[in-house]
Amino acid sequence: MKYILATAVCLAAFLFPTNAQTNTAKTTTTWVELAQYLHKNEQLGRQYAQKDNFEDVWRAVQSTVEMAKTEEDKVRAVYNFVNKNVEWNGEWSIYATESLNKAFQKKTANSAELNLMLVACLNAAGVRALPMLVSTRTHGKANVNVALAPQFNHLICYTESNGAPRFLDAGDAYRPVGMLRTEALNNDGWILDINNPRWVKIVPTLSVRQTLSTFSLSKEGDLSGRFVKTSKGYEAVVERNNQSRKGATSLLKKEYQGIRIDSITTFNLDVNLSGAFKRNFYCFIPQAIENVDNKMEIHPLWHTNFEAYLLTAPSLHSVDFAYPVSDLHVFNLAIPEGASVEKIPKDETLELADKGAVYQFTAVQSGNIIQLTIRLQIDRLHFDASEYTKMKEFFERIAAKQAEKVVLKNVRSEPLSSRR
Repeated sequence: MKYILATAVCLAAFLFPTNAQTNTAKTTTTWVELAQYLHKNEQLGRQYAQKDNFEDVWRAVQSTVEMAKTEEDKVRAVYNFVNKNVEWNGEWSIYATESLNKAFQKKTANSAELNLMLVACLNAAGVRALPMLVSTRTHGKANVNVALAPQFNHLICYTESNGAPRFLDAGDAYRPVGMLRTEALNNDGWILDINNPRWVKIVPTLSVRQTLSTFSLSKEGDLSGRFVKTSKGYEAVVERNNQSRKGATSLLKKEYQGIRIDSITTFNLDVNLSGAFKRNFYCFIPQAIENVDNKMEIHPLWHTNFEAYLLTAPSLHSVDFAYPVSDLHVFNLAIPEGASVEKIPKDETLELADKGAVYQFTAVQSGNIIQLTIRLQIDRLHFDASEYTKMKEFFERIAAKQAEKVVLKNVRSEPLSSRR
């Protein structure tokens, strides 16, 4: 599973690129001047201010918007329409390279063109919307004290809901209204409003993952049972995309040769994108645990992927997580009749930076059932370079704990000749 560090952690030097985009050579002295300049720009402000640049897009979505009963319904109608009808071409920009009509006809667009379609159509629908410029995480942090356009490389759509900021970032049909791309989660965004240009804080959505594994272990080392995986926020975007690409079982099959997946049941794939997405996997894994001299060593914490947090960059770097994380894994294992536990990991709690990150591990045995529970909560997003060493040690200790095994003894398997 692609997870946190691939999308959530950026170790950056925070230097702006030297290759400025077309039409970004002009420097300004104030944010008001920059707003006025960009509003008149043919590749930015004119795209949503002049209807002949976006009238094809508006004509295509207008009937759907007119059926919407509330402002919220209008926002969702326009957002869903753009997501379903235009694909992101992989290019970041704050400028349209061609008119929004041409991009719409081609069905592909850069990040600015996608979101300028939202700005244009929402304003046409009577919903006030403005461009908001951001610098992506790999591009560097924007300097709020320097009114310079080249420090931005991505444009999103800004609206308000009951006076609160609402961000729209088209390009993924499984990312709900109000949730930016991970790359755009970079502290602040600048609203291009000629009357009141201003900075706004970007508050990321919590990413939630919960996995409940319930399995029975045979004396021969076979496992049978199910995974129940529930996700919300950014994790749900990843999982929904995996499901839509029919790759939901690929990691299981890669990790466990011969695994037999009996069934997969999904809940809420695309009805309520802001709600939880859930999948049940029922499966059988032959010879998952090796039986050697009537002992089994079990490493049961599957799919935590906490090794992705291990830090390898030089300690001079600060660390930024894109979004807060809530991760829970519960593993229930029924051990074979006659087997006993020789070794089970001890409970442990680790804390980092005044509980900015907390890891908890508990192990409980009740009869022939062993339950292991792990929690990882990351609430603090920025860690200075001076904290790097402690942070590295924190995740190394987690990795060491994850590597501990349950050891069973007196596991007497049947002779191969007697197995069916």
